[in-house]
Amino acid sequence: GGGKENFDYWDAEEKFCIEDYATIEKTPGEDFVVLNITDVQLNDDEVYGDAGIYSNELITKMVEEYQPDLITLSGDNSWCTMGYLELIELMESFDIPWAPIMGNHDGQGCISEYWVCYNLAAAENCLFEFGPDGMGYGNYIINVTEEGKLVHTFYMMDTHDNAEFTLEDGTVVDGYDHLWPQQLEWYEWAVNGIAEEAGYVVPSTAVFHIPVYEIHEAWD
Repeated sequence: GGGKENFDYWDAEEKFCIEDYATIEKTPGEDFVVLNITDVQLNDDEVYGDAGIYSNELITKMVEEYQPDLITLSGDNSWCTMGYLELIELMESFDIPWAPIMGNHDGQGCISEYWVCYNLAAAENCLFEFGPDGMGYGNYIINVTEEGKLVHTFYMMDTHDNAEFTLEDGTVVDGYDHLWPQQLEWYEWAVNGIAEEAGYVVPSTAVFHIPVYEIHEAWD
């Protein structure tokens, strides 16, 4: 807990300002390559054993092969304290911008989720930001430009931990949490604000861990 000063104040009535968010300039005429890594989630024992060696070698091999411009980590990045410190050290060794979001396990085996996010925000090449207060940890925006023109936006969003849900018959069950209403309001505000500043609808990607409920409905 604590660390309220690291979060941003957000008001939907305020005008969106693109300068408040991270920007990566892509090489003109070349693809912008994103490498997404998810669910590494090694615990403190595994990270120093065969699983840790395999994981580090695999991630390093992918980075060397694809030469990404941005590395995203879409949640459950590590299970424990030392595992997170080792993961941050590995990601920093590539000297490439990287952007993680929180999954449902990221704060469970560590000192605290705040501790995790503090270390992420302090890493030199990590674009992680705490984001607006009251929406969880790590709701932030990354813009990609080409010769100064905005060509893509990444919305990094927290789907939180576990939650209780009440069924139609009144039964209370445990399940995964999801994007909260205020996050959707922030997302809509950002999408519209970026379009207004750019003068056109900017292609975008939302990165989050737990799927939106509509996917469950579509599956059914």
